Amino acid sequence: MSPEMQKLMEDDGGKGTSQMIEDHAWWLPEHLWSRRWIEAIASVDRSKGKKREPLIELLRSESEITTLERGYLVDLLERLQFNVPANALSTSALKLLRGQSALTLAQRTHLADLMQMRELKRPAHPPVTPAYDRTEVESHLERDAQKVRQLQKNGGKLGGAPMTLESAVDKVAPDPDDAAILKAYITGNRGSTRRMKARRP
Repeated sequence: MSPEMQKLMEDDGGKGTSQMIEDHAWWLPEHLWSRRWIEAIASVDRSKGKKREPLIELLRSESEITTLERGYLVDLLERLQFNVPANALSTSALKLLRGQSALTLAQRTHLADLMQMRELKRPAHPPVTPAYDRTEVESHLERDAQKVRQLQKNGGKLGGAPMTLESAVDKVAPDPDDAAILKAYITGNRGSTRRMKARRP
């Protein structure tokens, strides 16, 4: 057994289900898994704002940051009160991140410096689910919605007959209460889902 594998087993031994975002976030685009941004952002979350080094290191590097990753970074900084109390420097940094223009190395270094200096902390209210993540309920609904769309397209079989939304929902969620929630999720009428989608890049 390689030393790397031994170290992984020692680090993860006895912890049960993996908490690494790449081990459970099946909804994220595949191209993100070859990159380090999402895991660096998730590390800050898991440590409640303490483990910032990987993210700061990436900001100071020349590693490209996509619009999607920038959106997740803005979401992280807003959730961890990066700009509380409001500060002209941190306000302008968030504005730059939200923009479409590529960040210069100087701007990225400036943001990294601010992240090192300013306290990141969760607010007093229960933590909000990160934009890159899903609650257990959301994850379950998203999987069921995929099954419904497949049934609507071809009845679940290649070349099969399409199904109506109602029929597909009833097949995936036989319980009437579950069916109502799933239909509300698919049609955009579930309030908590709408609020979560509004925060996603």
